[in-house]
Amino acid sequence: MHKRRRFEAKDQEIEIPGEEKISRTELLLSTLQLAVEKYPLFSDITSEDFPTLKSKYCPVSDRSPIFSIDCEMCFTTADKLEVTRVSVVDENCAVVFDTLVKPKNKITNYLTKYSGITKKLLDPIDVTLEDVHKELDRILPEDAILCGQSLNCDLLALQLSHPYIIDTSVIYNTSGLRPVKPSLKFLSKKFLNLEIQNNDSSVGHDSTEDAVAAMKLVKLKLSMGLEFGDRVLSKVDYGNENRNFLPINSYLERINTKLNVFYDYCDIESSDKSLVIYSSSNKSSHQLSEAINQCIHSDKQICILLNKSGKCFIKF
Repeated sequence: MHKRRRFEAKDQEIEIPGEEKISRTELLLSTLQLAVEKYPLFSDITSEDFPTLKSKYCPVSDRSPIFSIDCEMCFTTADKLEVTRVSVVDENCAVVFDTLVKPKNKITNYLTKYSGITKKLLDPIDVTLEDVHKELDRILPEDAILCGQSLNCDLLALQLSHPYIIDTSVIYNTSGLRPVKPSLKFLSKKFLNLEIQNNDSSVGHDSTEDAVAAMKLVKLKLSMGLEFGDRVLSKVDYGNENRNFLPINSYLERINTKLNVFYDYCDIESSDKSLVIYSSSNKSSHQLSEAINQCIHSDKQICILLNKSGKCFIKF
């Protein structure tokens, strides 16, 4: 086992309520999301199908256990990232697995600044990636849910696939744009008031620290609800009209469509940029919704414009 560093929040850490408001299955990435986020089940990065983490599975439920996983990596002569450390924590944030791993290929860059891994640490290690596969299969149940920050990168390096995933970079969104991913460090500070990755740069990150932070973010989300911490999904009162609206990218996401959309803002201050489809049934919102729906099954691009008075226009 790798010796772990202790970490503490400088200020009072947010207390996470114990009761879960939503089912943990509601946070699972859909098949479409797994593909969009380039998880190994679908990733074009892999030249061959990766084996599943478990040799067999059973259906996932709201009682399925969650495990947080985080890896440290290095660059090798294979011109790719390979795993040098794997850490897994359970829902109590207790470490259930933590080991250094000897890459199959020769290391060209230890990435010590980020990984904390050095030649001195890895030289005596004889644990292989295959050993890690066997151990993960042994300790994780058949309905295990894996969580983590951009976990697709970790699974690609582990050369494993898994169907039950909660990704903190997806369930939290502070920009209102799905492609813009918040960092784990930022999410931990903003929502948990927890300082992580603050060690001296020569020491690097601690994968157990990151795994614990991701687990706490998932538990907070479960206790606060689906829209908490997600500007894409959250509904907001628009002005004094007491009507809810959805950002257009959220609308398209909810109707489960893939559409090429680009935006243009006309004479509008950055603080006022708000592109919306009203959930109330007024004439203008209905026309806008219909215009978008007409494009859904075509390859057309649509341009949506918002002027200073808040009126939406659509060009396609």
